[in-house]
Parts: sequence; structure tokens; C-alpha cells
Amino acid sequence: MTEEHDIVCLSHSFDFGKEPTEEACHVSRSLGYGGVAIIWREENNPYIRTLKEGDNRIICVEIKSNDSSKPILLINSYLPTQGKSSSLEHLDEYLDVIESLFENFQDTHNIIWTGDMNSSLIRNKPQDKKLQEFVLKDKIYTNTDSNNVKPTFCHSSMNATSQIDYMFSSHDIISDFTIHDFTDFNTSDHTHISGHITLEKCFIPKKNQQNRPIKFKWKECNTQMYLDKLDSLMPSTITEPSPRVEIEALTKHFGKALR
Repeated sequence: MTEEHDIVCLSHSFDFGKEPTEEACHVSRSLGYGGVAIIWREENNPYIRTLKEGDNRIICVEIKSNDSSKPILLINSYLPTQGKSSSLEHLDEYLDVIESLFENFQDTHNIIWTGDMNSSLIRNKPQDKKLQEFVLKDKIYTNTDSNNVKPTFCHSSMNATSQIDYMFSSHDIISDFTIHDFTDFNTSDHTHISGHITLEKCFIPKKNQQNRPIKFKWKECNTQMYLDKLDSLMPSTITEPSPRVEIEALTKHFGKALR
């Protein structure tokens, strides 16, 4: 997790949970799918409750608040992929589950539904139309618009991109929705999306703790792109080292090149 996020939703969560962490989580996994996960900081455990609703593709948690606002039902999903003869039928089944969650919780909760939808709001394939009709029928806030065509997925062959990751909500409660750029060190074929939700007095302030080292999968990263970016950030000439000043300056360049 990063310092900027209190909660992170994952799809294709093959590797999650193999190493000790300081986060709490709700995970559902199935062989062949990778499953889905929701993780959060342990200090926020009093405010987050896992729910039994869902399966290996859909999981939910409830986020409570200390003020008078409704709690949030957070749904993370990994919907079926396109291309298989049964994919439309499977999509209908999972959309029925999502619709049931909206119907059961909409009077008592604000609902946020996010994840890898494997369908798009800006394409016209059969699977895309099903998602578009679902969002329109249930009057769900998309938190984006038709002019935002920035991709969230890049095929491993690098010859196709699409926008298939979203953050929907039952009410207009998400601000600063962002589709982030792909970075040199993102070894996934998806980039991440983020949004900001304000719950007064909900989360405990983060502890002042030393940053844990980040492990990069160098063999899977575009190291040449990283070196080119680092080279563009470096000063054209480096003077005789004044240890503290020069080392601090170079460290900042290394950090910028990782972004």
C-alpha cells in the first residue's frame, strides 16, 4: 500500500498474502482466476467489517463512520472476460449479483462498486452494451464521462488498449477520480484508478512510521525506459562531490525516475 491510500482493491490477486504485511485484508481466490482482494491498514480495523456476500469474483466490506452519514458498502469485482461463448451468460449472472447488492443495501448504505469489469463504457461490443445498460438502468454514477477515453488496460502484445476498470457509486460521493498513467515499474497489464471519499472522523490518522523498502521486479520492468528517464533528470555535469548535497540530489532523481 502507498501513503496516499487507506484502502486498496485488487483483481488477479495471485501473489497477495504470500509475505507478511502490516495490512488487514478480505480475499477470495479461485484457481485459474486469481481472485479479488480488499486490503486496508490494520489501525482502521474498528471501522471496516468483512461481509459474506459474494464469491471468488465479487467481495464486499462495510466501512463505518463515526458521524451521522451512512456507512459505505465497498464492492470489488472481477467480471468475466470476453471472447468465450459463455461469457455473456456469465456476465448476466454476476451483474445479477451486483444488482441484488444494490437493492439490498441502497437504503442503508452508500455503495461503491469498483474493479476490473472486462467491459467498457466507451466501446460497443455485446459485453460492453450489457454493462452500459446496467449502469443506465440502475442510475449508477460512473464518476467519469464519455470524453474520458484514457485506457486502463494494455494488452501484453502492446498492440491493443482499452478502458475496462471503473469506480461506480450509488450517489455522487467520489471526488478526484483518476485513471493513473502506466509507469515503468508497473508489471501488470492494468494501470490503477483512484478516487477520494470523505468520511468525517472515519479513519484513524496514519502512524508516523518508517517507510518499508519497496521491492521491484526488475526482470519484468522496462529498465531501458527507466535509464532513459533517469538520464534526462540527471544534471549535465556533476561537480566534485559535496557528500551531503550531492547524495541528496541524486537520491531525488532516482525517486523521480521510478514514478
